[in-house]
Amino acid sequence: MKFSFEGTEEEWNRFCRKALPGRTVDSAFSPKALKAPSEELKAASQWKKELPSLSEDVRQETWTAFCEAVKAWEVGFDDPESEQPDRLAILRKLGSGPTSLGILVMAYEVESLQKLVWRAVEENGEANPDLAKVHAIAANMVQISCLAFPDLAGTLDYTEKWQEG
Repeated sequence: MKFSFEGTEEEWNRFCRKALPGRTVDSAFSPKALKAPSEELKAASQWKKELPSLSEDVRQETWTAFCEAVKAWEVGFDDPESEQPDRLAILRKLGSGPTSLGILVMAYEVESLQKLVWRAVEENGEANPDLAKVHAIAANMVQISCLAFPDLAGTLDYTEKWQEG
């Protein structure tokens, strides 16, 4: 979500007082603070740059499990009339097993769940995966992730940047 405000700092403060009744307007909400984050805020966001490392064994086990899950997910995906796999069970297995952390790490490494699905579809033998289908599979995974693998929802790229590479 992008929010843009044009006006003076006093207008901003009036807006905040109306939007947050009963609370004081903190200087952290001022337009100046929003343009230049504090050192404390910068330090708090450093964790995003430090992902856990995966051993080669864990990486391979995770990748194999994810590719198998994507392959199973694709069965009947484009044909609602065909028999459908139990996608909740597929996601539950990924989200509760030893591969769950690895999947999250790899999704963050490639910067989106869509890119991870794309690579899995390629690995499963499709030379030029359809981007719309890749996005639909990733989005479908996220739709039901609250039931079986909630952390996966944070890996979906809601922009089109993932399609660039």
